[in-house]
Amino acid sequence: MKGIAWFFLYKEFKDQKFEEEITKLMLDDDSKRGIYTYVLTRKERFLNIRAFTDNQQRECYERQKGICPVGTEH
Repeated sequence: MKGIAWFFLYKEFKDQKFEEEITKLMLDDDSKRGIYTYVLTRKERFLNIRAFTDNQQRECYERQKGICPVGTEH
């Protein structure tokens, strides 16, 4: 977050409460990168959101032969 004009951001957003939303986003399993920028701009491109199409989900399911690798022991 180097090079950000914090003074101007503070002046614009000092009276708004973001703590609850930031905490909720931090608890999510996705990357923590971009959370503050998202909260200020509301542009989802700053969040690390992984979204798969129905076809991608089905292909992955078939490739794994219906077995979810999460939580299985190696």
